[in-house]
Amino acid sequence: MSVEAVSGLEGGAIPASGGRGMDTGSLDFERVPRQVILLSGFMVLVAAVLVFALALMGFKRDLVPEIDAQTQAVASAAYSTLDQALQLGIPVSDLVGVNDFFAETINDNPEIDYIAVTGPATSNGAGRVLFGAGKALDQVFRPGTDPISATAGFRDEALALKVNDQLVGTLHAGISENFVTKSMEDIAFDLAIVLLVALLATFELLMFFINRTLSGPMSAVLIALRAAAGGDFSRGIGIRAHDEVGRLIGAIDRRLLELNGRFQKVVAESGSAVAHKLPSFTFAPGVLLTRPMQIITDVRLPLLLYVLAGEMSRSFFPNFVKSVYTPIPGLSYDAALGLPISAFMFVVAAATPAGGSWADRIGGRRLFLISMVPTLIGMLGTGFAQNLYQLIAFWSLNAIGYALATIACQSRIVHSTTAANRAQGMAAFVTAIMVAAICGTSFGGVLADRIGFRATFVVSAVFVLLSGLIVAAVFTRTEDGAVGPRPSLIRALGAVSRNARFIALMAFGAVPAKLILTGFLYYMVPLYLAGLGRSPAEIGRLMMIYFAIMILVGPFFARLADRSGKGARFVVLGGVMAGLGAALLPLTGGALGGQIGALIAVVLLGFGQAFSTAPLIALIPELCAAEAKTTGPTALLGILRVVERVGSVLGPLLAALVVGYAGYEVAAQTIGIIVAVTAVLLGLVLAFWPASRSTGSEILADEAKE
Repeated sequence: MSVEAVSGLEGGAIPASGGRGMDTGSLDFERVPRQVILLSGFMVLVAAVLVFALALMGFKRDLVPEIDAQTQAVASAAYSTLDQALQLGIPVSDLVGVNDFFAETINDNPEIDYIAVTGPATSNGAGRVLFGAGKALDQVFRPGTDPISATAGFRDEALALKVNDQLVGTLHAGISENFVTKSMEDIAFDLAIVLLVALLATFELLMFFINRTLSGPMSAVLIALRAAAGGDFSRGIGIRAHDEVGRLIGAIDRRLLELNGRFQKVVAESGSAVAHKLPSFTFAPGVLLTRPMQIITDVRLPLLLYVLAGEMSRSFFPNFVKSVYTPIPGLSYDAALGLPISAFMFVVAAATPAGGSWADRIGGRRLFLISMVPTLIGMLGTGFAQNLYQLIAFWSLNAIGYALATIACQSRIVHSTTAANRAQGMAAFVTAIMVAAICGTSFGGVLADRIGFRATFVVSAVFVLLSGLIVAAVFTRTEDGAVGPRPSLIRALGAVSRNARFIALMAFGAVPAKLILTGFLYYMVPLYLAGLGRSPAEIGRLMMIYFAIMILVGPFFARLADRSGKGARFVVLGGVMAGLGAALLPLTGGALGGQIGALIAVVLLGFGQAFSTAPLIALIPELCAAEAKTTGPTALLGILRVVERVGSVLGPLLAALVVGYAGYEVAAQTIGIIVAVTAVLLGLVLAFWPASRSTGSEILADEAKE
């Protein structure tokens, strides 16, 4: 029996020399998923725009009648009370407590700009104001002003007060037309954010299902065909599906199974000598093996849902802490408000090394499922906490789950990638976190504005549960226990303890970057804007700008730093820019209004950290080439993650301490100056401190990007 007969490829599809002449590059499998994603994404985007436009028109049509109905209801309630008194024979000028009654009514209905009672018109013109309350009262009813013309620009509800059919006054209640405009703007922003979240979530779901049902299986087909072209018939694909791709896979697997059956039959008939006639071909020794389908983007959807759940409280968490504040001996009010954030960061830093060790022993899938227990208990417990002690305890429990879950996802990526595509895998990790930050911060603010703080934590717990269900269904067990022990963190710390440039990078670069992020953006900005009367939805929208900048321009600056080879300058410039943003808050806040000042600060912070984040990570192999040879670059990057948490812990504590003594603007200035000065110090150290003689060229670039 000939070799061609054994292989069943007499038609010459694969040459007997091993088939390496097969042009698999001509296959268009890899283009199909991209085309499907682009077409589907375009259709989803068009649908979202249409939904936005139709919903906005519907809200605009219904909003004005609702506002008028609210004004009428308030005016009618006030009229009923006044009319009862007038019908008892009390002259309108002798009524007492009317101003207090009106003030209480406006307090219960803050959208009402004024309530007033004017006397009957006289020969000299409009009647004078007898009683009134509201922030627009003096603006509308100025002395000598006709109430009819004065109420222009307000949706005024006027009810005549009569006694025995004799007009004794007129009750006015009004809402500014600006309130209608502002309400429409808020609705438009909230609707846009909800649709943005829905759009991103739809895109992630689309990516997830396309990768599972199309891209992943077709990539497996391509791998199998390329292996067969190289003479390897030992492994099938083994993916079961009932669609066209599934039928293609079934046909290929049957063909491979048939080829291996022929080979086994020939061996049984002719003996092992036949193998020497097939030196360029590989067949399965017995049962046809299969290649496990590893899709590195599988981690994106569950990670996005998990991080989104935590980020949903970002815009209102400090204000939620205020609602359950309990005095803690030895701590000021402001320091106590920052304690839960600092505790969260500290627990994450403490749990991260243990989480990495567990991931190596039990695998990312099992570790993620274990993390669900402390996360769900911590999330729900935080939402129903009755005092600050309970909140800190439950939020710290949530921090343990966060540390374990993120390490589990990183472990999944490590075990699903090689040196050739690990950067792609880590990019999926970072993208999922940033998208979750944008969606969670803004969507959480909108949700808290509508259903309250505590109910929002319950919704967060639902997202956490969904992420666990996806991991249980999708993550494979093949990576469990597949990696040897990680390098000791203590050993890595000892190796870099004498590297002054690395220590400077950590102390003057990594720590200040997290200090301003948690102390200024996460802690101060929500409280500062809430003090200016901004809603959680408005705060969430402003904070979202930081994450949007990081996603949109961060990769550009990272590539620019790589091409220029001057990453240190980017780190220094980014630190100075971020520090100036916070330091300028007292000036921009006073001159342009608090919200504009905060906006300028957040934008500069976003650009500053977009400048510096990736170059800072890339500097580690360059500064620690010798240490990386002994401990590995991953261990050094582990040090970075732990040291960063020091800044994350110190940020809210420092901000709270200065806020308690000098206020928000001085605290922002203090943190900004610290960050800018440390960035300059880092530049001086890197410029003038002697560099190590060894270079970092031998450190893999993909490891540096982890």
